Amino acid sequence: MGGARILKPRATIYPFGKDDVQLFRYAHLIEAFEPVCPVAPPGWGLFGMDISEVDGGLPRGCKITTDLENALDQTELLVLTSFKPFHGERGNFNEALRLATLKNKEVIILEIPDSVDQESFTILQNKRLLKKIFPEPIDINFNSTCRKKLDVPVMIVFGEGPSTDKFEVQLALRDQMLHRKYKVTQVGSRSYAELFGFHSFPAFMQSLDLSETEKIIRFNQCLKQWETREKPELIIIGVPQGIVPITEELHNDYGMTLLEVAAASEPDLLVNTLYHLDYLPEFYEYKEMYSFGKLGCETSCFVLSRTWLDVVATKNDKILTTLKLRKTVKSMEKLVDSRTGNVLPLISLQQPDASEAIADIVIAKLKSFEPLNFV
Repeated sequence: MGGARILKPRATIYPFGKDDVQLFRYAHLIEAFEPVCPVAPPGWGLFGMDISEVDGGLPRGCKITTDLENALDQTELLVLTSFKPFHGERGNFNEALRLATLKNKEVIILEIPDSVDQESFTILQNKRLLKKIFPEPIDINFNSTCRKKLDVPVMIVFGEGPSTDKFEVQLALRDQMLHRKYKVTQVGSRSYAELFGFHSFPAFMQSLDLSETEKIIRFNQCLKQWETREKPELIIIGVPQGIVPITEELHNDYGMTLLEVAAASEPDLLVNTLYHLDYLPEFYEYKEMYSFGKLGCETSCFVLSRTWLDVVATKNDKILTTLKLRKTVKSMEKLVDSRTGNVLPLISLQQPDASEAIADIVIAKLKSFEPLNFV
C-alpha cells in the first residue's frame, strides 16, 4: 500500500496581482502550501476574474475575491506578496498582518515592504505565527579571489527590461526539465524562488559595498558550490532588470547586473524575453549580434512576453508603463538570420505549447554539445 498523501496547508494569497499568477500556475512545484484563495484589494478591478485572465493565460476556474477576512476563514495560511506605495492605505501590509494575527493564521512574507509600523514589527518577532520570510540566507563559504570553471552548461534567462515575464519562463523551464528527468541547479530572478525549489538571486549582487569584481567572484563561487552539492546537468540563471536602458531615467543599470552574471558564469545558452510588440525581422538579428557581443554567447531563443510596453507613456511619465495582454495569438513562425542563414527561434508565451516549445529548443541545443554527451 502507498503512503498517505501529505496535505499542504491551504493558503490565501494577498494582495493578488499580475505577478502572482505563477503561484497558482506552478503550484505543484510549491511544497510549503497550496494556494487556493487569491485576494485583490478593492479598487484593483480584479474582482470575479479568473486568475489567469490578468496575464492572458488559459482559464483555471479559480476566481479572484476582495474579501480577505472571509478568505482567511477558509484557509490556514496567509501569503503576503508585494506591497507598493501606489497600493494605498486600504488593505496595506500592516492591516493584513494584524488581521492574520487576530485569526491566529500562520504567515509567509515574500517581500517585506519599506514601511512597517511598530505593531507589525512586534508581530514579526512572533516565531509561532511567522512561518517564513524570503529570501532565505545564502549558505556559501566565500573563500576565493578568482573565478572557477563550471563543469556543466549554463543558461541565462534575461529580459529586455523589467516585467517581461522572465520568472514565468524560468518556472516553465524548471517544470519541463524536471519532467524530462534532467537534474537542474537554478537561480531565480525573484527573491522567493526557494518556494519553487531553487535558489533566489543573491542580494549581494545589488550591494553598493562590493565592487563589480567582488560580485562576479562571489556569484561564481555560489554557482560552483551549488554545482558541487547538487550535481546538476544544467544550471539555469534568471537575471533581474534588463539588458538595455528603456529610457534615460529607466536605465536598468545599463545591463550591469547581466554583464556581471555572464562574467561569473560564462553562459552556453541565452533565452531573451521581450515586450510583446511588433518588431521588424531585422530587430532580432540586431539583438542576436548585440547579445553575443555583450555576453559572449549566441541567443538560443527569443520569447515574446504577455506584457505590452506603452512606449509613449513610459517616456513621457518617466515610469515603466505596461499592460498584460488578455488575448491569444497564433503560433509564431521561425525567423531566419539573413546574414548566416541560422534559425532564430521565436516563441510567444501566449502559445498554448510555449513551455514545451522553449524546453525543446533548450534540449536540442544541449544535445548539440557533443563532448557533453547529452542523451
